[in-house]
Amino acid sequence: MTHTDAVRISVASDAAEARRIATYQAQQLKWSDVEIGTANLLATELATNLAKHAQQGALVVTSYVTSGTGRLQLMAVDRGPGIEDLEACVRDGHSTAGSPGTGLGALGRMATVFEMFSTPGKGTVAIAEMRQRSAASDAASSWSVGAVCVPYPGERVCGDAWGFIGDASAATVAVCDGLGHGPAAAAAAAAAMEALRDGPLDGPRAVVERMHSALRPTRGAAAAVATLTAQSVRYCGVGNICASIVGPGRTHALVSHAGTLGHSAQRVAEFDYPWTASSTLVLHSDGISAHWKPEDWPGLWVRDPAIVAGALYRDRTRGNDDATVVVVRPA
Repeated sequence: MTHTDAVRISVASDAAEARRIATYQAQQLKWSDVEIGTANLLATELATNLAKHAQQGALVVTSYVTSGTGRLQLMAVDRGPGIEDLEACVRDGHSTAGSPGTGLGALGRMATVFEMFSTPGKGTVAIAEMRQRSAASDAASSWSVGAVCVPYPGERVCGDAWGFIGDASAATVAVCDGLGHGPAAAAAAAAAMEALRDGPLDGPRAVVERMHSALRPTRGAAAAVATLTAQSVRYCGVGNICASIVGPGRTHALVSHAGTLGHSAQRVAEFDYPWTASSTLVLHSDGISAHWKPEDWPGLWVRDPAIVAGALYRDRTRGNDDATVVVVRPA
């Protein structure tokens, strides 16, 4: 399954919390002390850069396993001035803060994947991802996933949750938004994710119906579940989770029905949509504005899904609710 934590970064000492989160998630992946140490260094460098240069910065740490490959993503998102010359900023010796200027270059050397996307006047998204393929795995990872899951400002727990389970042939992804925010909303979202774990490949409608039953003792939630194969997306949603397939030249909005899982879901229906190797699936809670178009971000949609998720969060978060974006694409 998946795990996401976020920490807001405003001063250099916030890097300690970023390191704690990275350490915990690397331990959950059962990584070695050396790999945990690398995750610590990545978290420290990203958090330190946010403290030096960012406005409204956050570090989002996500871990998941697909096709036997453990992945740890560290995403730095800020709404600062942006970076005019990305190539220069990752070159050793380049600094605008009086430091030696080796940090971002080191990130690129330590991480399996390191990418940055910056919009002058809006801010920057940077990801550093570590991967460890299990010796027992005989299949290359078929899916690339990026996510942001950030709690309501001031809350320590997030009332949203998301899950991803995939192998070489198919994957299931879900987003849940517990009603309201805080611990009760988080409990509802956690119950929905347990229902997903009980049978992720049963089909979206079956998973959503199981969520509906599991959520009866809770305050309820909105949720959406999609199962992806090489040719299609099967989708079922109830409530205010937005889902879109972004492809070359067009965006296709996926249909969800009104209701609250656990309380009132008058119609639970599953739909099939075409899907190709160049498609991107985006799901997000209503903490993200639904008023966006792919063309709002030229050059974004060929980037790593984590960069896409970070850019949508940076530019479209409402700031008054839990906020989750999940982006999935064939690897």
